[in-house]
Amino acid sequence: MEVETYNVQNDLKVRLSYVLNTLVHMAAAIVIYIVWKFAIVNDSIDKKLQLHIIFSVTGYQFLIIEAILSFAPSNSWSFIMHHKHRKVVHLILQVLGAIFVIVGFSLAVAAKSPKLHFRSGHGICGLIGFIFTLICLVNGTLTFLAPKLRDKIRPTTIKFGHAVCGCIAVSMGLITLCIAINTSWFINSNGKGVSGIATALVVLSLAFTLLYPAKSIQGFLANMRTTEL
Repeated sequence: MEVETYNVQNDLKVRLSYVLNTLVHMAAAIVIYIVWKFAIVNDSIDKKLQLHIIFSVTGYQFLIIEAILSFAPSNSWSFIMHHKHRKVVHLILQVLGAIFVIVGFSLAVAAKSPKLHFRSGHGICGLIGFIFTLICLVNGTLTFLAPKLRDKIRPTTIKFGHAVCGCIAVSMGLITLCIAINTSWFINSNGKGVSGIATALVVLSLAFTLLYPAKSIQGFLANMRTTEL
């Protein structure tokens, strides 16, 4: 009976993870639609800021989130892939995401005075997210090459650093987005209802996306402790 109960519970967890994964993809699509619509339809937005919004939300909410989810066992489009193929897809999505974030960040700096922009919570969080995205890109490449660097750096150490930086990068990027969609500028154009729904969907997608790397980080720490012993 205990075995049967365990199997049922495990099956429910698997089914729930697939449902949540589907909801995250839907949430990301809705958020991107809302933000893209705001940027494109609103004539009062400067062209550089318009592109900043489009590139940034696509980079974080779509490409980087999908890069992280590509390794999740319940991810709808990558669970059937071999691990080595997931690594390649993860790297491609990460590079594309980083490019979009870099372009988006550069456009924001070009559109506004850096001194004024980086005094706001949105600007500061965006800067932190940008920095960790760059770090994540570098150590992500090292992670891909980890087997070849085994003699110089432990692969576990590289992967641990990559996972931590990735969590910080996507968290700060989506926190920046949440701040933006709760400004009076956005609310006046879309309403409090849309702003609240978009915020809830961003939080949902971030929370679920961080589950897998959080487990990986826990595993890396356990492995490091075992190695030290």
